[in-house]
Amino acid sequence: MDEELGIIKQAKQYVQLHNIVQSIINSNIGWKQKYDLIFNNSVSQIIVDNAFFDFGSWIDPDATEEEDIMAFWNVVKKAYKAAQDISRVQ
Repeated sequence: MDEELGIIKQAKQYVQLHNIVQSIINSNIGWKQKYDLIFNNSVSQIIVDNAFFDFGSWIDPDATEEEDIMAFWNVVKKAYKAAQDISRVQ
């Protein structure tokens, strides 16, 4: 039971982080600023550390800030639905 509550809590956190990254990507700031907001603070590390994120499926193209962000975002989106479904369970 405690483990299930922990997974639900983690899923809710992931959904919130997904929404933060989505807001950054959809903002009107430049790609350099978006990159800094996502990768130069704890947002990306929390997502990577989260059980819903398959880090092995993320390949950093090490190209432009936009390409790096979008590669990261594609993997984040894949895990979002599962986390969203789990976070609704209570």
